[in-house]
Amino acid sequence: MEFTREHWTEQDYQQLVAQLRELADPDYLAFNQKLVPDCSNMLGVRMPELRRLSRQIVKGNAEEYLALAGAGSHEEILLHGMVIGALDCDFETLKGYIVGFVPKISNWAVCDSFCSGLKQFGKEQQAAYELVESYALSSGPWAIRFGLISMLSHFLNDLYIDRVLAVSGQITNDHYYVRMGNAWLISMAFVKYRDKTLAFLNDCALDDWTYNKALQKIVESNRVDAQTKEMIKTLKR
Repeated sequence: MEFTREHWTEQDYQQLVAQLRELADPDYLAFNQKLVPDCSNMLGVRMPELRRLSRQIVKGNAEEYLALAGAGSHEEILLHGMVIGALDCDFETLKGYIVGFVPKISNWAVCDSFCSGLKQFGKEQQAAYELVESYALSSGPWAIRFGLISMLSHFLNDLYIDRVLAVSGQITNDHYYVRMGNAWLISMAFVKYRDKTLAFLNDCALDDWTYNKALQKIVESNRVDAQTKEMIKTLKR
């Protein structure tokens, strides 16, 4: 069924939900539940199918779809985020959709998919950075991770690297996926900005777990040479 709609009704949305259920793959569900064990509302729809549906929706009246988008399943939330990421709109409109979506994030898969899909951030870097920094320095674990992974996806560049590292060093939330996200951010910063990130690691107030996990991720990277990896190992706390 095609989901490019000039207008969306509740009936249209329920047809979309039914389509998602038809696309569910039991084998993929079993595999994905191991990757996202804290998700209890998963159907098992593969990402290419969700991307196909999001492209169809964006060709039509995506705004009316977004007004109806619910949170009944993991895939509904993923699709909702993909459509936001594909919108062609001004930043204030995009910001409104982001603010409405972030509270729906309850696992790393939705968070990271949403962050990486926000290509519009490249057009409005200053406003977008201010938004994601405010989330990174907030209190809810998934809001914080949204900020950190958005930084990783869109702001590891010459203009923002110093601010990104400064924010990273202020993260104190001990939620597992916050600390993992911060460690991942630091490791990717090291790949792109070795000297700046090394200076940060030598003078940061990160908790030991996040600090050591960042070192581990740097060592595991295939974009870091063997000699550098040996040096990084000596920094372990």
